[in-house]
Amino acid sequence: MSWLKKSLHIKDGREANIKAKPVLLEFDSILARAEGLLQEAPLQTHLSEREIDRMADYQFASMLEEDEEVRRDGTGSEELFQAIARQLQEAGVASPPQFALNVKPAYGLSDREMLKLREGVEGPLAKGKDALARGTSPLSARSI
Repeated sequence: MSWLKKSLHIKDGREANIKAKPVLLEFDSILARAEGLLQEAPLQTHLSEREIDRMADYQFASMLEEDEEVRRDGTGSEELFQAIARQLQEAGVASPPQFALNVKPAYGLSDREMLKLREGVEGPLAKGKDALARGTSPLSARSI
């Protein structure tokens, strides 16, 4: 394992023994930390309301951050769509696309990406509304 080796760049054995002591202490420290990682962590079987709230807040903030990033920077699929649509048009294979080519907003989502995002939300949202109106879980019917 090459990452476990460290060269002192010294040819004199006596000097190497002197300079090796701090390196050995550092290596012992690394081994002690690694050994600590092998210890089994105690299993937590109960979460307090505060811990649950903190986890929920963290999850919500993460989802908002991801959504903001997508809305600001786009999904990354627009470039691929544009390239494929151009190739198909040049080859005469496809009719003109529903969305304009070479029109990428400076930031945020393109019209196509916005439509795809809306379509991805409307189906599950409608099923969720139906389940809420019936007082059932949308997951119980495995319809999503």
